Formats: sequence, C-alpha cells, structure tokens
Amino acid sequence: TWAGIRVAVFSPLGDWELNEALGEALSARIPEGTEVLFMPDGKAQALLHVMGRRSGLPSVVARKEKKPYMREPVLEATRGDCMTSMNVEKFYLCADGAAQLSGRKVAIVDDVVSTGGSLASIRSLVQQVGGTEVAVMCAFTEGAAREDVISFGHLPVNAPEWWS
Repeated sequence: TWAGIRVAVFSPLGDWELNEALGEALSARIPEGTEVLFMPDGKAQALLHVMGRRSGLPSVVARKEKKPYMREPVLEATRGDCMTSMNVEKFYLCADGAAQLSGRKVAIVDDVVSTGGSLASIRSLVQQVGGTEVAVMCAFTEGAAREDVISFGHLPVNAPEWWS
C-alpha cells in the first residue's frame, strides 16, 4: 500500500516472453517520425530492448545513480511522487545520452505510468537537452486514466477484489 492506497504491481522483470510480446506490440504503435526511445532506469529495460531491436531506433536509459563511467556533463532530474518507492529518486543522463536525445523526436517508454513522477523527471531531461517528446508509451496506466499515454490497459487503484 502507498499512504493507505492499494495498487496492483506489474513487473515484467525477468519474463522474456512477456517482454517480447509487449515490445513487439508497442513497437507497432511507435509514432512515425520518432527518432529515439528513452526510459527511466527500472524493471522495463527488457521491454525497451525489444522495442529498440524491433524498431531499429536507438535507446537511451536515464540511470538512477550517477556512475563513475558517465561522461560529463551529467544532467539530473528528481522524481518526487511515486507509488512503488518510498524514496525521492534522481535520474541521471550522461553527455553521450544527452547527445543522442538533443534535437531529436523522443518516445518515452516505461512499464507503468501511475502518478507521473518518473514521467515528469524524464520529460525534464528531454527538455534540458532540447529534445521533443512525441509519445509516452507503456504497458499499463494506473490511478487516473491517461489519454496522453499509449498503453494496453488501465490498472485500477483500491480494487476490492484484491483485498483477500
């Protein structure tokens, strides 16, 4: 639960068959003209890998911690509100990732869009490097319905049938 709210947990981590199926289906929905796929570090990296392989588009991941090998300058964005983590998290984008996004049309990819905290952080990084967001794509939305997100379904919050 998150502040007394019960949420469904969708985790594609380690399920290659699910990631292959979702990645293939989401790849078919990538808007024409998209030049790069971008996601926050997390459990959907295999999904991003499949989408990149299927579409032939480059993929960039914003890391959750600054690594010594990241070429400077490293850009930073902070995520506040989150249903699945009790901590404030930061996302880092190295100079190489920034160069891949700069001036490009970017589709943001994740497994689930809930509160929009991660999405706001990733959008901030896209704006910082002068990229243009063309789509947000994920397997599911959760919480409030999101018409601005390309997804396959919506997960309810506080569904009584989960409370067994």
